[in-house]
Amino acid sequence: MQTSLKQQPKSKGQRLLMRIWQDRVLYLLLAPAMLYFVFFRLWPIWNMRLAFFNYKARSEWTWAGLKWFEIIFSSNGFFTILGNTLRISFMKYVLMFPFSVAFAILLNELRSSRMRKLVQVSTYLPHFLSWVVIAGIFINILSPTGGILNDFRALFGLPAVDYMTQKDTIMGVLFASSLWRSLGWDSIIYFAAIIGINQSLYEAAYMDGATRMQVIRYVVLPALITPMVTTFILNLGFFLDAGFDQVFNFTNDAVNSTIDILDTYIYRLGLTQGQYEVSTAVGLLKGVVGVVLARDPDSSVFGIVSFAWAGFGGSFGAVVLCALFWKRCNWQGALAGMLCGGLVVFVWKYIISPLGGVFGIYELLPAFLVSLAVCAVVSLVTPAPTEDILAEFDAAK
Repeated sequence: MQTSLKQQPKSKGQRLLMRIWQDRVLYLLLAPAMLYFVFFRLWPIWNMRLAFFNYKARSEWTWAGLKWFEIIFSSNGFFTILGNTLRISFMKYVLMFPFSVAFAILLNELRSSRMRKLVQVSTYLPHFLSWVVIAGIFINILSPTGGILNDFRALFGLPAVDYMTQKDTIMGVLFASSLWRSLGWDSIIYFAAIIGINQSLYEAAYMDGATRMQVIRYVVLPALITPMVTTFILNLGFFLDAGFDQVFNFTNDAVNSTIDILDTYIYRLGLTQGQYEVSTAVGLLKGVVGVVLARDPDSSVFGIVSFAWAGFGGSFGAVVLCALFWKRCNWQGALAGMLCGGLVVFVWKYIISPLGGVFGIYELLPAFLVSLAVCAVVSLVTPAPTEDILAEFDAAK
């Protein structure tokens, strides 16, 4: 009698193992990337608990509670470093933002395809240079002895300036170097969006007698809204990431108090001084703020970006101006200005703006003015900053 042997059905686990074995070469190629994310992305998340413990290398960690956070917030230097981080991040993620969009539009306006390719290649290449190389280039260009810029100044009888060691010029150096490195690369997404515009829109605009500026305003810019919104939301999560590599390579003892940021602070505490708990606590604060900024509670991209721009400019921009140029400004005025500016954003958008007319303006302007006024008034009616803070303010200037 001939019997037919039926194959036993395999379980899901067995089928999964068979598929992995069949694609073992692909999984082998994927393994290094997976190991990288496990050891350098997932495992550090578990060890962020060190911010709440006392670290001991050879024995069990003991609970410390909020001890390290209290040390951070009681440190005078922390808020200076936080202010430096916010200023540099504002420079990179807000002030530099329009440059990439404008560059993509100008690149699209080039009629010669050969010239366009030449400009693209020459502006994309700096992105692939390390900050060590870029710092060396700028140090040579800005050197007071033999630097190209100071040699040019000498032609007009102007004295040499050491841009790398002066507090009032180092921020401009950071801005210029960051813009040179990222201008072309950051414009790729906007240039791709411009290329994807339907040509019939251009033809219809020209048939209606539109000029080049009108085409840019009514055809090109609307197509760039989506990538601009997406890019800005993604950048919000990195707002406290002011760029360790750049600052570390450009800093020196003369300007360290001006450009010292959270990342370099964590580096000094953790790797140089061995204060692993404090550095972990600072890193945890930085990550939590990034998550809060990047979250989307209403699933409305436009609403998030609108409030991000208005809230940041209205409740924080005025405070930064007061803190930078008015030494009478104190923390009570800054806090009151930020809270009132943020409140005005919501009140103006949902209560006042629907009235129309002159009240239909964007909520950024009234929020900015209210924040500025409240910051000034509260600073005047509350105790003035201490003499140490005033002396530090004068030294920074």
